[in-house]
Amino acid sequence: YSLELQRQWQSRALTEPYEPGSTFKIITAAIALEEKLISENTGFSCPGYVVQSGHRISCWKAGGHGGQTFLQALKNSCNPAFVAVSQRIGTKIFREYFENFGLTTRTGIDLGGEASGVYHTEENFHELELAIAAFGQRFKITPLQMIRAVSAVANGGTRCEPTAIVSATDADGNELPMPENECASVLDENIANTTA
Repeated sequence: YSLELQRQWQSRALTEPYEPGSTFKIITAAIALEEKLISENTGFSCPGYVVQSGHRISCWKAGGHGGQTFLQALKNSCNPAFVAVSQRIGTKIFREYFENFGLTTRTGIDLGGEASGVYHTEENFHELELAIAAFGQRFKITPLQMIRAVSAVANGGTRCEPTAIVSATDADGNELPMPENECASVLDENIANTTA
């Protein structure tokens, strides 16, 4: 009974790592663009599959997307294009960014029961693992880790640590001071720059 009660109240965004799949292409794209390995107009060809380390990796679209720019490949969610992007990035840079996006550690949110992700060891991270990781498969992270990573892309590279507590009061109803939230000011600034 207590186990079922605990499951009922747990937040799957914190407790259940999953393979992010194509949503992870946001992160791969950010890495390649930040490192200036591609531009929006870099050309890619998709015949419907690519062979990496002797393994056939298919595109979701039978027959492929043909010739496309990187921006089109992102819009098309094209796996072969992202395999090609991952080859430009390489295992070392990809792992560094994966860590810098906070995907190898818990977020430290002020809630209990947060799980860790499951990722390749450095010794087991080769070209095939890189190719498949580029489109979010064969590793697991929590939804909250993914939200934090995508937020860093949206915040111009500033990684914000999530919090569940926005305000707190004491027994008399007086509002307690909360820690400074650097992300709120970054988000406000980004919104102002976008609308200006």
